[in-house]
Amino acid sequence: MTSATATKRPTHRFVLLTALLVACSATLAACGSSGGSSETPSGGKFKIALIQSYSGNEWQNASTNLIKAVTKTRPWSEKVDFDHQIAGTDPQKQSKIITDEVSAGADALIVYPISPTAINTAIRKACDQGVIVVNYDSWTEEPCSYNVHADIQKMAAERAKFVAEAMNGKGKIAEISGVPGTTFNTVHEEAVEEVLKDYPGIELVAREDGEWAQSGARESIAKLISAHPDIEGYVAQLGCWGATQKLQDLGHEPLPCGGDMATGHLRMMLPKGEIPEAIGLQSQGSSESTFTGALAFLQAYNMLVGGEEAVEKRCHETIISPSEVTNATVSLGEDEKKAGNVYGPEHKPEVNPEFLADFYSPLVGQGLEGSLRGVSDQISKPTEPDEASGDNKIDGVAEGGSCLIP
Repeated sequence: MTSATATKRPTHRFVLLTALLVACSATLAACGSSGGSSETPSGGKFKIALIQSYSGNEWQNASTNLIKAVTKTRPWSEKVDFDHQIAGTDPQKQSKIITDEVSAGADALIVYPISPTAINTAIRKACDQGVIVVNYDSWTEEPCSYNVHADIQKMAAERAKFVAEAMNGKGKIAEISGVPGTTFNTVHEEAVEEVLKDYPGIELVAREDGEWAQSGARESIAKLISAHPDIEGYVAQLGCWGATQKLQDLGHEPLPCGGDMATGHLRMMLPKGEIPEAIGLQSQGSSESTFTGALAFLQAYNMLVGGEEAVEKRCHETIISPSEVTNATVSLGEDEKKAGNVYGPEHKPEVNPEFLADFYSPLVGQGLEGSLRGVSDQISKPTEPDEASGDNKIDGVAEGGSCLIP
C-alpha cells in the first residue's frame, strides 16, 4: 500500500502524518471532504483545469492519463467540467494560461509547475480570486497553493545508496538527470550528492540531462561513457532501461543502475532467462508515483465540495513515500496493486517497456487501463483523508493543531 508520509525539509512545507490512512467509509461523492455541501454551484459543474508545463515523456503521459481516468469516473464525471492545457517549458506561457483559466471561471487548477518561483505571481492572483491551486510532482513556494509529490529526497537517496553499495563504496559514478530548472531535478541532484558524502571512495564525475525520457537516457549514457569510460555505475532519474540498451549496443557490459520503475527496466532485473528481456541486471527502482496528479485532482475536488471548512482543514503538503523494487523483490505477475509487478511481453493489453509500473495507489484507486489509456478503471474506492499535525516553520502557513492529509 502506498502511503502518504512526511519528513522535514529545508526547501518546502512540512506535515507529519500521525495516523494510518483508513478505508473510505463515505460515498464516493463525499469521500475526502471535511464537511459542507456536495452540491456543485447552482446545480452545475465545477470547472477544474489541468495545466502542465513539461510534457511528452512516459511519466507525464501516465500521470495525465490517471487524471483523465478520474474525471471519467463517477461522481467526478458528473460534477466536473475538465480542461487540459500544456504550457511547455516557458514560465510566462504557463503563467498566462493560469490567468486565462481563472478568467474563464475555473474553480480549481491542477498544476505541474515548471519552476518553484517563476509562476508564483500568477498562482497568487488565482488564489486571490478564490481559485484552489494544487501542484503535483513538483511544487511552488507560493504559500496559498497546495502540493502533492513523491518524497524525492528519499527516492534519490535509495537510488544513490544502491549504486554505491553495488560498487563496494569506491569508483566513479554518474547521474542521468531530468529537466534542468525543475524542482524535482534540483532536489534529486542535491540528494544524490548528500548520500555520496557517506562514500568518500566514490566520485561523482559527471551529469547529463536525460529529459526524463528513455531516448534521452540512451544519448546521456553514450556521452558519459565516451567522456568517462571508467564509470562503474550510475543513477538515472529515468532511463535505466534505455541506458542499459545503449550500453549493450556499444558492446559495453551493463552497469549497476539506481533508477525508475519502467517496465523494460524491471524486466531486465528479472533472473536471466525467465523471459527474453531478463538479464539479471544489477539494479533497483524507486517509484515515481505517477498517481500524484490524480491525487491532486481529488484533493482540489474535495476542497470544492467541502467548501471553506474543508479548505481550512486541508494540509498544504502531501508527500508520497516511494516504493522500492530490487532484484530480490521484482517478479512477473498480474497484480495491479503491486508496485513491483512486472507485466511480461505477452500481457494483454500490451504494456510497453517504457510504461511506469508504479501507477496504482489506494489514495486514487485507478487501475492499469486508466494509466495506459486514460479511461475510467476504478478498481478500489479512494481512501478517506486522515488527520495529521502540521506547522508553520517553512512557509509561514499556520496549519493549526491538525489538518487533513492526503
